This record gives sequence, C-alpha cells and structure tokens, in this order.
Amino acid sequence: MSDKPDSKPADPMAGIHWDLDKSISYSQYLQLDKLLHAQKLMSGQHDEMLFIIIHQASELWIKLCLHELAATRAQVRSDDLEPAFKMLSRVARVQAQLIQSWDVLGTMTPADYMRFRDSLGQSSGFQSWQYRLLEFMLGNKDARLIEVHAKDKAVHALLRQELSTSANGPRKAPRANSRRSSDSSPDAWKSCLSSSFRPVFAKRRCGSSWRPN
Repeated sequence: MSDKPDSKPADPMAGIHWDLDKSISYSQYLQLDKLLHAQKLMSGQHDEMLFIIIHQASELWIKLCLHELAATRAQVRSDDLEPAFKMLSRVARVQAQLIQSWDVLGTMTPADYMRFRDSLGQSSGFQSWQYRLLEFMLGNKDARLIEVHAKDKAVHALLRQELSTSANGPRKAPRANSRRSSDSSPDAWKSCLSSSFRPVFAKRRCGSSWRPN
C-alpha cells in the first residue's frame, strides 16, 4: 500500500456557474417562468393539478412527435431512409412514454375526477388539434374532425392543408449514397411511414442498416 495520504476528494461544487448574468440560464433557456405558471386550476380540488400537468406534458410529447414525423416524411421523400428510422424509433419511444403516463393519472379515482369535472365545461381531449394533426400525418384522415377547430383559422388551415397532403408527396431524385430497397414504388415509401411504431419491422421492409437500441 502507498504511504501517501488519501487525496482530498474533488469539490462537487467546482465548475458550477453561479453568475447567471454572464450567460443564458437554465430557466431562461427552458422559459420555465412561462411553463410553470401555465397550470391554472379552475377548481379548488387537489387532483386537478395532476390532471392539468399530465395533459400539458402529453401535448409537449405530441409536439415532439409532429416535429419528428415532419422531418421523417421529408427524409423518406428524398429516399434518405437511414436518419428517418432513427426519428421513427424516437416517435415509438415517445408513444411508450405517453402510455406510461396514464399509470400516474390512474392514481386519481373516477370520484376524484368528478369533483372538478364540471369546472372544465365542454373541454375535451377530443379537441386537441395536435392529436388530430398527428392522426392526419399518420394517414388516418377524416375531414369531419376538423370542424371543431373552425373558429381558429390558423389551426383549421393547418389541418386542411395536412388533410389534402399526399402520403407520398413529390419525389426527389435519390441520393447517390442513399440506402434503399430495390422496390421504389410509392407503396414502399407509404409502408415506411406507416411503420413509425415498428422501427425494426421498417428496417427489414425498407433496407436500412440502422438499428434502434
């Protein structure tokens, strides 16, 4: 054994930037002031906070899904499939996260919910325009479902645009180094898009060498 005394452990506080005026802070970057003040309870019931946070978090996860699917669709249309499968795998994991969140909501009983349900008026998850857009992007398109958003012109226009968008869209010339299957028919690319929740299956169908963890 060495006769040298044990070295003094490193200071766990070293390297932390305390002067928040010199750079953007964590709270500023994430706009936590807005985010953490967005929970406006309509009743005096304890469980309403859980209800609000679960649904706000769900909308944020759906926003990420839309971001990934838009980029995925652009990659597939360009026959650049390898990065598309990584994005689709991320969507699948977000979906798993969304499903798991219902376990937390399940700690609230129906009786707990009914104590504040009347405070919510006619609001319903059915009115989520992001969820509707997600459905449309994945191919489940029903024009009747956008009428609930008719008074919000920007959202209504966005949904109508997606409603009329072809699943395949304009095809670009394939990249020279693109990994692709020998089947370049429109149905092949539609199959890739529809496999967003089955990335390993999509890899086999479309010939990508990328493997999700």
